[in-house]
Amino acid sequence: MSKYKLNNWIPGADIEIDQLIKTEDYFTENLIDSLAIEITDTNYGLLPLQSSQNESCKLELELQDKGTARLNLTHCNGITRTGYVIHYDSAHNQPIHTLLDFGLQDTEEETLPSYWDVVLTVNPFQRVPLANTGKNKKIPTDLFTASLFSLSVVSAFSSGKNEKGVYNLIIGRIVKNADAFMLDSQYIPPCTEMESHCELIRYNALFGKHLNELERVSCNIIEKIHSRPHKSPLEESVFGICKAIIMYIAEIHFRYRNMSSYSTPVKNITYFSSLASQIQMTLAKLTKTDKEELLKYFQQWNDVTPGAFEEMLKNTSQIKYNHNDIRPAMTQLEQFLIFITDLWHTLNGLHFIGQHKENIVISERIKEPDTPKSTGSWVIFD
Repeated sequence: MSKYKLNNWIPGADIEIDQLIKTEDYFTENLIDSLAIEITDTNYGLLPLQSSQNESCKLELELQDKGTARLNLTHCNGITRTGYVIHYDSAHNQPIHTLLDFGLQDTEEETLPSYWDVVLTVNPFQRVPLANTGKNKKIPTDLFTASLFSLSVVSAFSSGKNEKGVYNLIIGRIVKNADAFMLDSQYIPPCTEMESHCELIRYNALFGKHLNELERVSCNIIEKIHSRPHKSPLEESVFGICKAIIMYIAEIHFRYRNMSSYSTPVKNITYFSSLASQIQMTLAKLTKTDKEELLKYFQQWNDVTPGAFEEMLKNTSQIKYNHNDIRPAMTQLEQFLIFITDLWHTLNGLHFIGQHKENIVISERIKEPDTPKSTGSWVIFD
């Protein structure tokens, strides 16, 4: 039920300032509720980068005495889980900062939390006057107001990230490195899109390159297998996985190329988690003998045991996504894509699928008698 009600305006009635404020609050609450309908647990957070900024949110940590610091917010563009849109710039709003005391004096090193989340809280129903920037400086009152913002930190020991209220957003993380506290440059806060954070933009480009390479190399391997008159069970198994990969990439190609930049991080992760599932399901279709032969063959070229290979596919297909800490999922996907792409490049470099390491002979090139200062070199061939 709405907390704020519309006033029953009557012609000729006296108008008080509180009535106008309550009317504003009513429409503010309804606007936020309307936006919140489209907001889920995985699509709120920092908004896409603006052309004039390199990051959607900028924090500065100034270390002071031991165990204390001053945290300043320069700017932030985001949307809370409840649908309140944040556009804050310290150049046009009252400065937002907080003094931090990490309590080192009375705390044992081993009992310190591993990190502290930086939480930006906004109260849309409490107004802060803005300076009069208009031409008429004679007006004694401030012409405009902004919502009240505040910064706080929540330790890793805290169980409730929402203890500051529903209009909050985690925008950073502080970690302890040796004797110093610093902002965690590796932390990726909640983001609405892949375009909302420079690291997500980098991941999106990197994942796209791996996708293109997997498609290209899989096609090459299929062509290599087709060129042989008789296919071994091992070649048939590799062919099946390559076919599953290119069919899956063909299915998502248009969406990924045209929509991945504007997709939520969890949607982007789904593309590659599903790729791992496709490979996993293709392996499951093989007979036990063919599957063991294939995984042991992979082990020859990547030194990963069959059990570890299947575990990697399982973990990637069932990846755990935390919208309040996006990087771990992105890192896991990056490792998976690098592993698969490297393995496929190795297979593509073989003369034929089924070639074994022990069949590769290393021979010393014989020195030509008329070549002065010649030294022996090595060449690899079948």
